[in-house]
Amino acid sequence: MHQLSRWRPIFHSEADFQFSLAWMIKEQYPNCDIRLEFVPEFNPNLHLDILVILDGKWIPIELKYTTKKCIKTGCMNWAANTGKGTMRGMEAPIVLTGMYPINWKEYSKVDDTNSGTFMYLVNTISKKN
Repeated sequence: MHQLSRWRPIFHSEADFQFSLAWMIKEQYPNCDIRLEFVPEFNPNLHLDILVILDGKWIPIELKYTTKKCIKTGCMNWAANTGKGTMRGMEAPIVLTGMYPINWKEYSKVDDTNSGTFMYLVNTISKKN
């Protein structure tokens, strides 16, 4: 992320960030395969922003915008005013079985205003056996 922030301190859209991050990953790991907006055949309701395939291992990456309130344990449900089209195929809540600490790090600072600092976090979600 540090190298990406030096190359691109700000993005004009999530798609711009998605493409730039995928490009940087490919440069760092030239033997990996990258898929953007990937929908696996085994689950047509699963939409991955970025899928990295490295040494036969799938590494899915989901990109989200930061929000002031951040759900990190328990049941994550859609807001009451969420449109039916947005939720289509994903109506059921997500129940987190573990606790995931939210540890924001500074990505870049373009000015000293409240909205001039861009933050990021990376969390690993592992499958419970």
